Amino acid sequence: MKKPVIFWFRNDLRVADNPALQMAVKTGAPVLPIYIFDERFWTAERASDRRRKFQLESLWDLTQALENLGSGLRIRSGNPVEILMQLAEEFGAQEVHATREHTTEEVQREAQVAEVLTLHLEEGMTLIHPEDLPFKLHQLPDVFTRFRNKVEKDWVVCETLPAPKSIFSPNEWRSDEI
Repeated sequence: MKKPVIFWFRNDLRVADNPALQMAVKTGAPVLPIYIFDERFWTAERASDRRRKFQLESLWDLTQALENLGSGLRIRSGNPVEILMQLAEEFGAQEVHATREHTTEEVQREAQVAEVLTLHLEEGMTLIHPEDLPFKLHQLPDVFTRFRNKVEKDWVVCETLPAPKSIFSPNEWRSDEI
């Protein structure tokens, strides 16, 4: 049997139209879905009560969707690098799959994870993927109208993906209570 792969949910709390999740499932290995409340982002100064409530409701919906596909969602709080390493050690996983982020702090976290585990990232958070733009990211126009004028004629919007038909996870992989 193949070694399990970890699927790290962050800002992509959905099973449909999730290219990174599709790639994890396509490995044919057992998938270990996890969400981590990153200690850097969930301080009282950075996450309002409304945001926390919305996040919990979204995690509950995601848990239900994963369970309907035969898996579950584990939820942890702390440093993602440490938690992902612990999970990899516990289950013998060597790979982490996740949706690519584009903001500074998330990109830094990705780099930290990639230092200790094999990290596979897929685009899934942008309508137009950076590699499909007719210019380099550092040439991104400051004004939307200029951006639109540059991309509109050759607009390439990726097709939405259905949810996987099922997600195989180890028998002991169960959702945490929310």
